[in-house]
Amino acid sequence: MDRMRKHGRFWRPLSAALLCLGTVLWPSSFFWPLSSRAAAQELAEATSDTSDTSDTSDTSDTPDTPDTSDTPDTSDTPEVTAQEQAEASFPVRLLEFHSDAAQPAPAGPVRCEVLLELADGSMLVQTEDGQLWTLATDAVVSSAPCETPFTPMTSDEIYQQFQRELPEGFKVLKTRHYVLLYNTSEVYVRWVAELYEQVYRGFYNYWKSKGYRLSEPRFPLVAVVFSNRASYLTYAEREIGQTAEAMIGYYNMKTNRMIAYDMTGVDGVVPQGTRIASSLVIRQILAQPQAERTVATVIHEAVHQLAFNSGLQMRLADNPLWLSEGIAMFFETPDGNNPKGWGGTIGRINPHNMR
Repeated sequence: MDRMRKHGRFWRPLSAALLCLGTVLWPSSFFWPLSSRAAAQELAEATSDTSDTSDTSDTSDTPDTPDTSDTPDTSDTPEVTAQEQAEASFPVRLLEFHSDAAQPAPAGPVRCEVLLELADGSMLVQTEDGQLWTLATDAVVSSAPCETPFTPMTSDEIYQQFQRELPEGFKVLKTRHYVLLYNTSEVYVRWVAELYEQVYRGFYNYWKSKGYRLSEPRFPLVAVVFSNRASYLTYAEREIGQTAEAMIGYYNMKTNRMIAYDMTGVDGVVPQGTRIASSLVIRQILAQPQAERTVATVIHEAVHQLAFNSGLQMRLADNPLWLSEGIAMFFETPDGNNPKGWGGTIGRINPHNMR
């Protein structure tokens, strides 16, 4: 990761180029995930780096531009529902466990899917909020079989959980597919939410046009948007340590959440301390060259979250770095002709990364 950041001008275009080449030369099965049981074995080799630490980047010269509008895709390619995805179910247990400050454990026993259990008693489990936990034997306080079905949390339940975790002053914005917790201006977070939903449509339509049968997310897609960099760092450093200093947003594979902050006050786009008050300000910000990082980062991290929640990639598996980053870069390029900042640029080179 450190080397990639230091030599990003080399690795980012290379990752994107390899992805484009792979979609042409390799069969669809190269990208398609393993079965649920086989995937659990991949999870046994989980990496310790659970967050995305890239900036944003570019891709090929000949883009595919699927429909990213509100018009539903009427393709005959079937999608896998969350219920179908969960059919190959894992054992459910009522677990109480300890964890570290980076990922505080829930209070008391909670229902968990046991994705993997090793001979020494250590486990990889998933809680109903979509978080993954790697538990050493001595971290498990109690364990009992559970007859109650494992039921993913709703958007409202996710918000109630966050009320216990975040400082006062946070509000919630719920869209069709996302739950956004924020303490920044409402107009900014609504713009971000619109981008999320737009990239959701673009992502699914693109892969459907290529013949991929993606599944629907089992859990609400969660993003936390802080009002400024200082409050973002307070939270992010607890999760990922000093790495947060070099990042302007990330997706955490273990918690399954995107963490970001209102970047419109950064790098002189607007004066520090100025709050966004209207959509007119958003348009003015998008007209500035510095706004590229804002849009590209929002899209880049949203694509990581979608890739790991649609079955295209498997969380905590040994995913090739070039593939993970290449997928996100393929979608991230801002669209200066779109009033929201992104739309018909899937697959196009991001000029910012070629400087």
